[in-house]
This record gives sequence, structure tokens and C-alpha cells, in this order.
Amino acid sequence: MVEGRELSSHPWYAGLFSLAAHHLICLEALENGRWAQFCVRFGYHPDRKQNGVFLPMKMAIACELHVAVHRGNHAEGYAFDVHLPYPKAVKQKLCELEARIERGEFCADPDALVRKLDKLSAEILEKVERFLWTLTRDGLDYGPGGKGCSGLTSIRQKPSPIACPRERQHRIEHAVTGGLLKRRNLLIGE
Repeated sequence: MVEGRELSSHPWYAGLFSLAAHHLICLEALENGRWAQFCVRFGYHPDRKQNGVFLPMKMAIACELHVAVHRGNHAEGYAFDVHLPYPKAVKQKLCELEARIERGEFCADPDALVRKLDKLSAEILEKVERFLWTLTRDGLDYGPGGKGCSGLTSIRQKPSPIACPRERQHRIEHAVTGGLLKRRNLLIGE
């Protein structure tokens, strides 16, 4: 997803294991044998830039930046608008597309399916950014008005009744430039 750039060039890079690539159409949703065939047949690869975003792996970084933390698989994340765990919500979206594939809608223009999947990735990114979809069971803690990291370093230590003892201002520095990490919108492929 970085496409030849060093991960250290990312504006939120705070050292080793500070960032992870998140597949918006998560791999758990594509494990189905049918989708493996569709991906090959239509030339779609989930590692493409258009299906990814880099998110903090460290809870303190996500806390300060008010973005989702990326830890482990996403089975404990939740899609609040459709009342499903994150992977099942993605599978539901793919199921809607599957019927169209079966009807042959994309045979004449295989790239149309790739474009449709890229559009789905963008829609999911918007939901993740707005905290309508979370990636972890404590996902809402990192959103606006959330309690943040609670001063903890492991999601297993949550839930916690306390808010971030640093008031979500950890003053984390970029590992290369030394500048403080700054909040910004999530961007596809970055």
C-alpha cells in the first residue's frame, strides 16, 4: 500500500510498530472461496492502495490523533449502522455485489467490479473515520468525546472507567522529523 515509499515518510510514523496497514475490505471478508475466485477472475487484489489506510498500532497515538487503533483482527470491531461485527458488515456489502457478479453484470467490463470495490473501500473509510464502524471493541473510545486510551497499552486491559490521564495530549513525535504528530483526515492509501 505504500507503493515504494518508506513507511517512515508517513506523517504519523512514530517508530517501529507505530503504524499498520488496514485493509478496508478486510481479508476476513474475502476468505470465502467464491471471493478468491472473483478476485482472480476480475483482477482485484486486496493489497491495492485503494483498499488501504495506515492507522496507529499504539493506543496512545490513536488516542491523541482521534483515529481508530489497528490491533489484531477486526472481529470485535462493530458496524453500528448495520448492527454487525466489522467483518460481517463487509461480507454483507460483498454479498450484495456477489448477486450482481452472478448475473454477469461485470463480464463485459471487469474493471467495473474493481472500481465498485474501490468505491466500497472509500465508503468504509468514511465510516471508520466517523466511528460508525470500529475496528476494535474499544473503538469508540478514540472518537470525538471518547475517553481515549485510558492510560493503558493493551486493549485486553479495557474496558476501563477512567479517561486518558493526559487528556488525549501525549505529545508524540515523528520518529524521523521530530515534529509533533498532527491530526488529519484519513486518506485512502495513506
